Amino acid sequence: MSSFDDYEYVGVIVPGALPTLAAALLFPELSSFLHSEGFALGDFGIFLIISFVVGHVVQTFGGLIDRAQEILGVGKADQALKNKENWFGGAQWAEFESVFANLVSGNPSSIDKNNYDQAIRATYAVVRAEGRA
Repeated sequence: MSSFDDYEYVGVIVPGALPTLAAALLFPELSSFLHSEGFALGDFGIFLIISFVVGHVVQTFGGLIDRAQEILGVGKADQALKNKENWFGGAQWAEFESVFANLVSGNPSSIDKNNYDQAIRATYAVVRAEGRA
C-alpha cells in the first residue's frame, strides 16, 4: 500500500477550486456555500468535493491540450528534444549526460521522440526509488 501523497490531492483540488470559486462569484444561485455570515464546515466540505470533481475535469482538458500539442509537433517532448545542447551550457550538458548514463544506463543524446516517454519513466523510477520524488 502506498503512503499518502498530499500533492495528489492538492494538485487536483487547487485547479478545481479556482473555477469553482469563480463560478460561485459569477452566478450567485450556485453560491450556496458562500454566505455573508461565515463559512461553515459543511459548506467547506461541499466546496472541497466540488473542487475535487472540477479539478479532474480541468486535468482532463489539460491532457487534451497536451495531446493536441503533441499531434501538432509542439509538445513537451518536441521542445525538449530540439537543440538539446542549447538548454544547457556545454559543461552542464556533459555533466547531465554522465549523470543520466549512471542513472538509467543510457545516453541522453540517443533519446528521440520514440523512446522519450520510456526515458522519462526510467529516470523518474530511479529518482523515486532514491526517495527524492
